[in-house]
Amino acid sequence: MRLAGLGTAFVGAAILLGAFFSYRRDVAREEALVPAQGTVVEQRDRAYDGGRRVVVTVRFTTAAGEAVRFERDYPAHATSRPAKGDAVTVLYDPRRPGKAEIRDTSRTALALFAALGGGFFLFGLALLRWTIGQGGLSARRPPGGSGSRRRR
Repeated sequence: MRLAGLGTAFVGAAILLGAFFSYRRDVAREEALVPAQGTVVEQRDRAYDGGRRVVVTVRFTTAAGEAVRFERDYPAHATSRPAKGDAVTVLYDPRRPGKAEIRDTSRTALALFAALGGGFFLFGLALLRWTIGQGGLSARRPPGGSGSRRRR
């Protein structure tokens, strides 16, 4: 049982660390890109073998004055995709503005991983504490019990 508690806490800690480093990587990547205001100018459905996706076309102007259009696709069931006419914040690399992306301020997946990792970690620690407590109680012998020496 102690091994289960240690293993669960270890898995939780690994998930937490993964979420932390993923967040740091995302922040560093965003800091290397240039923000700009863009507008969704088109929205259309695209069918593929497994279903359908919604493609939005965004137009923005770089700091150098270059007009750029790019596409971003979303699952058809996504609720957080922008609609035609919406203003969006765009992040782009000045060397390759056509490879721009829409800034995603939602870190829902990251928050879920952090919560999952924290839950596993805390459950593992509680399980470890419980098993140590159980082992400690069973290792003690009651006074005068079968394990004590009797004097004659």
